[in-house]
Amino acid sequence: MIVDTEAVEIQKDMSRVRERLNDDVDEVVAGARQLADWRYYVKNYPWGVLAGAVAVGYFAVPQQTRLISPNADELEKLASRNKLVVKQKPEAGTRSSLAQTALTLAGNMVFRAAIAWAGQQAGKVMGHKAAEEEPSTGSQGSFSGVAGLKGGHTVS
Repeated sequence: MIVDTEAVEIQKDMSRVRERLNDDVDEVVAGARQLADWRYYVKNYPWGVLAGAVAVGYFAVPQQTRLISPNADELEKLASRNKLVVKQKPEAGTRSSLAQTALTLAGNMVFRAAIAWAGQQAGKVMGHKAAEEEPSTGSQGSFSGVAGLKGGHTVS
């Protein structure tokens, strides 16, 4: 009898521990979800989030490059000290004039308009052909005109 009573007490204790453990696990899961939610931090620590965003923006944006304009004497000294050979680059291609730019723009507009017109005409032709090929037997949407797709069977 004493052994049975002790066993029952141990079982009750274990079931209480399991219940508390389930509650504790649920609390840990809820806390983890809350800590992983960015809205929690914005709501509770707005200044910290702002400071973090500023820091990330500061380090994410590259610094401006500093342009140094040395004079000709300094360049000659650097070139002779490091045994550099400087070759002059030919000038880049000539810039197009306003008239050339206007003609290019007009040509592109005419080309696009021609392509659009051709597409409309093709659509009209294809639309008329599709309308002529539709059967006038009803509006069931049968495909009886499509024969020979699968061994000569028609689909209806």
